[in-house]
Order: sequence, then structure tokens, then C-alpha cells
Amino acid sequence: MTGPEPRRHVKIDYVAGPRTLTIRGPVWTGDPEEGAICDPWGPDATYTWSVSDGTLTLEPAGETDPCRQRGAVMGGTWTRAG
Repeated sequence: MTGPEPRRHVKIDYVAGPRTLTIRGPVWTGDPEEGAICDPWGPDATYTWSVSDGTLTLEPAGETDPCRQRGAVMGGTWTRAG
């Protein structure tokens, strides 16, 4: 994923299942030299996912993501751009 200028990339290690997405480690935003949220290699988190009317919804499989910052970035609804 990329955002507006200046370009920043979100890099995530994950394992996808039929209705789950397990995120492993930190979420890198930009250059790894600038750091990451949930660093160093924060706890894994499993999210459930669903798609309805072209919108992807990600929700923590537990009550919350153990890394609050990653939960704020990943949780919620996503709509394809372009």
C-alpha cells in the first residue's frame, strides 16, 4: 500500500487463511531505518476478514490487537482505490 506524497509503504508479514489474516511482527511504514510500530517484532495478531459490496472489513479475532498501533492501522473497513 502507498499513500500520498511523500510516498510511504506499509510492509507487513502475514499468513492468510480462508477467513483469517495472521499478522506476524511489526508493521513497517516507510524506510526500515526509520523504525516500525510494534517493534521489535511485536506479538502476532489474528484478524477475521469479510467482504461485502466491495468493502473489506478486518477485525481482531480476539478483543483487540495486542499492539494498539497496528490495530489502529489494520482494523476497520478498506475500499479498493482505482
